[in-house]
Amino acid sequence: MGVFEQLDLELLHIATDPGWERQGVGAAMVEWVQAQHPGDPIEAETDGDAVGFYRAIGFGIASRGEMYPGIERFRVVSESQPASDAHQAV
Repeated sequence: MGVFEQLDLELLHIATDPGWERQGVGAAMVEWVQAQHPGDPIEAETDGDAVGFYRAIGFGIASRGEMYPGIERFRVVSESQPASDAHQAV
């Protein structure tokens, strides 16, 4: 288990309509946030369904374990600050 620093910039909710998935809309939303806060690490918490999206746009991934019965959660952080010293891959 790694020790994480508290970050100031956290994505709380991001979603696209299923008809717009895999067309770059979600990545464009994250890029917009990054442009508003250049150089600042961005953090989010997600589930297994979205972890591939964050990996694809260059975020570091660290498992937080089973947060709810049968549901694994992940901490994702933009590469300007790795998700953990060990930079766990999922």
